[in-house]
Amino acid sequence: MEKKTALYCRVSTGNQSTGLEAQVRALREYCVRNNVSDYVIYEDENQSGVK
Repeated sequence: MEKKTALYCRVSTGNQSTGLEAQVRALREYCVRNNVSDYVIYEDENQSGVK
């Protein structure tokens, strides 16, 4: 059975949305470089790491 890769990125405030975009872009580039084709990216914006 083939496994799907889960990727996660988070920023704690809405003011960091460009940081979230940069994280997503970096994760996608990582997948391309490492031939990872079956993945899903989970994003949390305005979420504190404490919660």
